[in-house]
Amino acid sequence: TVPTVPTVPTVPTVPTVPGEIDGGADGAGLEALVRVSGLGRRSAEALVVAGIVSLRALAASEVPALGEALDAAGVKRSATLATWPQQARRLLNT
Repeated sequence: TVPTVPTVPTVPTVPTVPGEIDGGADGAGLEALVRVSGLGRRSAEALVVAGIVSLRALAASEVPALGEALDAAGVKRSATLATWPQQARRLLNT
């Protein structure tokens, strides 16, 4: 008989979004989100999983919802969290 090979559990991945590398026209993707001061890669991944996939979506978000997204992912809240929507609006206007 052939020995069975144990299966390796799959690791959840962050959904791929348009413009993930270059930020796209509307500031979509992880690379665009991490341009916000205090918003690191883990925080950006948590936001993407929560459906906040662009600077435009971040700019329209309420701070409590951002905190909940980070909490759900087990990511520590940044001291600059309350400024993220304003920073996203500023980045979109530059």
